[in-house]
Amino acid sequence: MNDIPIIDDSVDFSLKRIPTYTYEGDYVIESYEASAEEIEMGQKLQELHSHLEENGTISPFHFSLTPHSHSIRNVKNGSPKYYVWRPTKIWTRNSLYPNSSDWPTVSWTTSKSCTVSKSVNTSVGVTDSVVSASIGSNFTTNHTISTSTTRTFKVPYRKDGRVKVNFYRPYKTFTCVTTYVFAGPPLRQWEETGSGNAEGKPYNIVCDLETKNY
Repeated sequence: MNDIPIIDDSVDFSLKRIPTYTYEGDYVIESYEASAEEIEMGQKLQELHSHLEENGTISPFHFSLTPHSHSIRNVKNGSPKYYVWRPTKIWTRNSLYPNSSDWPTVSWTTSKSCTVSKSVNTSVGVTDSVVSASIGSNFTTNHTISTSTTRTFKVPYRKDGRVKVNFYRPYKTFTCVTTYVFAGPPLRQWEETGSGNAEGKPYNIVCDLETKNY
């Protein structure tokens, strides 16, 4: 128990992530992979450690003089989360042009993108780095969806129309665990548990025309 490492987990890894790009046809998904440094931190936090820092400051995430470790378990796939994004909320009305060759158009241009914020919830001192090291950093980062080619639709006569983009995000639930080890003899362990969940990288992106009667 005398060789328990002291870990400074106050580092903000969000600025050290590495951009990556995934393509679904002409759709582009920009994500951010965890750095080797963040993964290493996540692995260290799963080993026995303490958060009393050598410079006298206290971890902003979790503080305990008792040696302990953080982990997640009981990882389960939940129902994917469904999202809708509209490049513009404004409806375009076709009240004048019955001939389809004259119908007005609506578009999703390459200049407009949708950023979905990270959605990760942890408890009992478990940090994003532990989740990244355990199930992947796609569950602990923002993602941005864009199109590499402008998508244009015609608005039918006597309809209001606009572009709608829908997509899914994988969803996982898990149990957050902090295990404390008390000096003996004999050595004793005590677990603190809590709920956790996270959403991953968007997939199955569909762009279509949304219409309504007026």
